[in-house]
Amino acid sequence: MIERHRAWIDRYVGPWFGSLFLFGVLRFLLEKSNALHWAVGLAATLLLAALLGALLLGWRRKVYVQYSARHSRNDAAALLLSTVLLAIAVFSAISMLIYQFRPDAYTGASAISMGTFTDYYAWLTLDALPGIRFSDTFHVLRPLEHHGVGPAVCLLAFQLLVLSTLLAALKEWMHSPTAAAGKTAAAQV
Repeated sequence: MIERHRAWIDRYVGPWFGSLFLFGVLRFLLEKSNALHWAVGLAATLLLAALLGALLLGWRRKVYVQYSARHSRNDAAALLLSTVLLAIAVFSAISMLIYQFRPDAYTGASAISMGTFTDYYAWLTLDALPGIRFSDTFHVLRPLEHHGVGPAVCLLAFQLLVLSTLLAALKEWMHSPTAAAGKTAAAQV
């Protein structure tokens, strides 16, 4: 009995906590590398941006949706969460680099740090989810305001490259034949 519960936790809970743990580690590394020197922070950010680009390309080509049709949908969903969290970490680090060189590029918080940018991109992600209207529903104000071309391009890249790709992948994944079959089977039980 315990082994069955342990296997369930390993299979269904583990990937989700793994995604969150990986996000915390990556964010910590980006923050510390950025504090060490801007060039080290830039190198770490570019390395993780390359990984993010590869993941986004996989989502665009529907590789992970096809994978979840053959294997576990939970694994694909955890990978989607990991991709979103990696995007938040990468774009937070990019914004932090912009802020280091142009402190007037962002306003709205008394002390701006990597955590502030993480909150900002998490807010943007939640606000982009269709039908939820996160800002209006939960009365959460925008954590930062951006000023200038650099932050605007960063924000636009996040919205166009990351959010549009991931929301399209989520839509495709939710409407895939495997999802419909799972809903039908659950309704019959």
